[in-house]
Amino acid sequence: MNQSTRARQPTSAERPTVKRIPLSRQAPRAVVALWLFLGGALAPPAPAIPATSTATPSLDRASILFAGSRNYPPFEWETTDGEAKGFLIELEDTLAAQAGITARHQQMEWRLAPYALDHGEVDAVPMFISEERRKRFRFTDPFYYVTHAIYGRRNGPTAGDVADLAGHSVAVVGNSYAAEQLRGAAQTVQHLELEDIATALRAVDNGRADFAVLATHTTRRLIADMDLAIDQVSPPIWPRAYAFAVDKDEPELFRWLQHQLQLSHANGGYYRVYENWRKELEWHRPGIIEFIAKYSWLVAPILTVLLLVSLWSWLLHRRVESRTADLTQALDHRREAEERLAHAALHDTPTGLPNRAHFLEELTRLAAKHPAHELTVAAIRLNGIEEVILTFGNAVGMELLRAFGSRLYSYGFEAVGYLGSGEFSVASHRPLSPEHLIRVITVPVQLEQMEMDPRLSIGVVRDQANDSSEELLRKARTAVAAAAENRRTWQTYEPDIEPNPRDLLLLRDYWHRGTRDMEAYLQPQIDPVSGRVIGAEALVRWRHPEHGLLSPGVFIPVLEKSGIVYRVTEWMVDQAVQLARQYRQAGRPCPISVNIAASDILEHDVVGMVRATLARHQVPASDLRLEMTETGLITEPARVRGALEHLCKTGVECSVDDFGTGYSSLSYLSDFPVSAIKIDRRFVAGITGSSRLLSIVRTAVELAHELGLHVVAEGAEDGETVETLRSIGCDAVQGFVYATPMPAAEFDHYLLQHAAVG
Repeated sequence: MNQSTRARQPTSAERPTVKRIPLSRQAPRAVVALWLFLGGALAPPAPAIPATSTATPSLDRASILFAGSRNYPPFEWETTDGEAKGFLIELEDTLAAQAGITARHQQMEWRLAPYALDHGEVDAVPMFISEERRKRFRFTDPFYYVTHAIYGRRNGPTAGDVADLAGHSVAVVGNSYAAEQLRGAAQTVQHLELEDIATALRAVDNGRADFAVLATHTTRRLIADMDLAIDQVSPPIWPRAYAFAVDKDEPELFRWLQHQLQLSHANGGYYRVYENWRKELEWHRPGIIEFIAKYSWLVAPILTVLLLVSLWSWLLHRRVESRTADLTQALDHRREAEERLAHAALHDTPTGLPNRAHFLEELTRLAAKHPAHELTVAAIRLNGIEEVILTFGNAVGMELLRAFGSRLYSYGFEAVGYLGSGEFSVASHRPLSPEHLIRVITVPVQLEQMEMDPRLSIGVVRDQANDSSEELLRKARTAVAAAAENRRTWQTYEPDIEPNPRDLLLLRDYWHRGTRDMEAYLQPQIDPVSGRVIGAEALVRWRHPEHGLLSPGVFIPVLEKSGIVYRVTEWMVDQAVQLARQYRQAGRPCPISVNIAASDILEHDVVGMVRATLARHQVPASDLRLEMTETGLITEPARVRGALEHLCKTGVECSVDDFGTGYSSLSYLSDFPVSAIKIDRRFVAGITGSSRLLSIVRTAVELAHELGLHVVAEGAEDGETVETLRSIGCDAVQGFVYATPMPAAEFDHYLLQHAAVG
């Protein structure tokens, strides 16, 4: 990857090639200002500089490595000769130069930049601030604001807001803020995560996607440069603050970068950089004013003659007055928009309550105002809000949240906030009686359409250890989670309700290292009649640098509970496909099975991921098999069934894992497009000593064969069990009697000793 450390004003030859119609230097500045406003650019913010500072943060290094997109003009891009250019690049150089160090730049496909920061490969990345990203990174003060919009083909379908995207395919930049929002906002949106904005626009232009949701600044310029028949079809949405993101484990780097950014506003360095790039940042499609300015030499004689006519003079006077009024109104609207944006940054839109960041500021202020008084913080979860929204619609759900938030305000708490997902927070220096609090906040909520009884879980913590505001809120949320898990209304924080420290450490280690220490182990599946290998199951192992080799039962539940197990699933599918290609190329084809969770299908595009992986490695779909538990099948069955049907059309076989241990056992075999069942080991292990277990297994095999399904028995540990399974017609056996799960290199040797069938 090419790097650049030079900080200077870019020349026109170094910027992306664009078709420009320059503004006339004679054009009135007021008209230009109106034109810039209509272009949608938001002025750069001026972060507040602390009134006092006891020490200047220092950084013990000679350089700092920034990462960013290689194709995001005018903010940042990589030239044909490998140099990094753009507004962000010059700003990063300025911040480093202030401290006497060097800024290095690493431009890449955007979706890789957050991962690089996650894994410690770079020091800082400029990106949009979001709650999801705050969980992973620290953010400096914002230094710019950018809006998003929906784009579609000219004369094509329209979409005024995100809700209109349901049922359509939508192109977004991979791992972008828009991709994050669509994953959480609309499950029916088929979004394509692509390399950059230009690629997303081409997907809309060639019909691969119906719409694209993209940042407006770069998009409108690229549409003009690429001469695409694409229009912005929605008003601006999602105004986002731009800031530098730093790994949470780098507090000194964060304080240093925050200080340098504030210093650049104080010494004018930021504004010099902004002025250098202002025309590029506030670019818009040339209009009639620029056209007139360019050809003023031709229009001037005509205007001179017309101006001699008194009527034209009067009309021109009226027009100037009208345009002046329009400009004044536009500036007023702009000021109002900036005020709304500032308010939205600190408040939740549906409820109007302070958001998490603002609530934490209020906690800090309260603690400083009454240092001798004990501060009590309560987290209040409004249970079942998702059910209300699904049953009565989003409008009723938002009305319930607003009404409940207003109720909390009316009780006179010293601080009230909304944390999202139906969870509120309050704080007070007065003691909070559990009985009184429950009595006053659980009375029915009167809505316009109906009266609803709120179902609550409450967690309370009293500050006796001078905890920080962040720690107080965390403890309160830990207590409310314990209350909800134990089906209690009230839970006071105690240290023994904290999650297992080892689980937290494993989760921390995973966030730092990802899948880099994980390995795919394989266990063969054998034809009990011929003794040949007819497949294998891929099982993940974590070779932890401190704890050694960990089985999936240790860490997979932790990742599932945190909602990030999909990354392991994606990695395992890629590993299985690579190994299947290796065996097929060696003349020993061996289909490989991978376990997937219900959350993988319900929260992610498993179908698209599988198709992309097969295409990337050029492997037949029949070489990959996916296994899902019975419980996973009955979780939102309609959506799971749809995903499995798409996988079957692709050619990927799906099977039921741990057959007989779920809730429905047999009824779904006719409803879901599965091709095999895997009988759970607790039935298989005892068939030689229990006639009842033998009858269960024999019945399951006969039923599966009647339905045309393949049967795999797992957990066979001796030859007698294998012989029994063979006699009742089981198609494949998996267990320690043949082999334990082994690394890929050992399995390759094992496969050489057994004749595999394709």
